Amino acid sequence: MVATDIEERRDRLQITMFAGITAGSGGLALQELCKMLGFEGVPVVVLALLSLIGWMVFAVATVRMTRIAKASSTGMVLEDERRDQLRAESLKFGFVGVLAVQCLALVGDQVLGGLTAPALTVSFVATLSIAVGVIAGLGRFVYLNR
Repeated sequence: MVATDIEERRDRLQITMFAGITAGSGGLALQELCKMLGFEGVPVVVLALLSLIGWMVFAVATVRMTRIAKASSTGMVLEDERRDQLRAESLKFGFVGVLAVQCLALVGDQVLGGLTAPALTVSFVATLSIAVGVIAGLGRFVYLNR
């Protein structure tokens, strides 16, 4: 396998992983939102299926990525300092996303708490925080690694 072919496959798998984690995490967050707003039945089941399919796509892409790295003789070359720097930058971006969601949830609950809006549940805020952090971090890595 040529190094450029390996890099192209790795890049496609990174995009697939991003799509899978977005569907998986986003589906969970939307499922919690539906429950919080009182929707039951078909919307929750559809979102649960979307989430499950997304997580399965993410898992399969992760396994394929690991196999490519083990099978290629250029595995060590692909793990250079630039990639380490991109990982660190992506981790910071995801962490800032989690903090932003937490701050907005706290301020929103204080401001909107007395209004007729539904109260933010801990489950919804936790799921949303995790989804935003993971999607932002992985999305940033895919974007910077172009």
